[in-house]
Amino acid sequence: LILLRVLVGFHPHSGQDNYHGKLDAYGGDYEAQRHWMEMTLNLPIGKWYNYDLEYWGLDYPPLTAYVSYICGYGSSIFVGPETMALELSRGYEDPIHKAYMRATVVFFDVLVYFSAVWVLSQ
Repeated sequence: LILLRVLVGFHPHSGQDNYHGKLDAYGGDYEAQRHWMEMTLNLPIGKWYNYDLEYWGLDYPPLTAYVSYICGYGSSIFVGPETMALELSRGYEDPIHKAYMRATVVFFDVLVYFSAVWVLSQ
């Protein structure tokens, strides 16, 4: 099942290569998730839910926002700070960053879903 999740990651994501230099929201979930990581990493918590709502405003619960913060911190460290530069990184698409984001999905699948299945099966 994990291998299947990894293999799915080789396919294009929604909105891939769809950035046209505009500051309005575009594309799909990849940019929304990347932007939420960027936003939570760079802004104080009090601004997370009211910052630039026209460009992928954060509309997920706080726990998810904290996960975005953790993933954004990791992206800044492991991939590079340019991936999380506030506003300047809009439309950032890079194969290494895409792999990083897909790896975070697999990591949290294993951490949350598979560990829950294991506990319930005991």
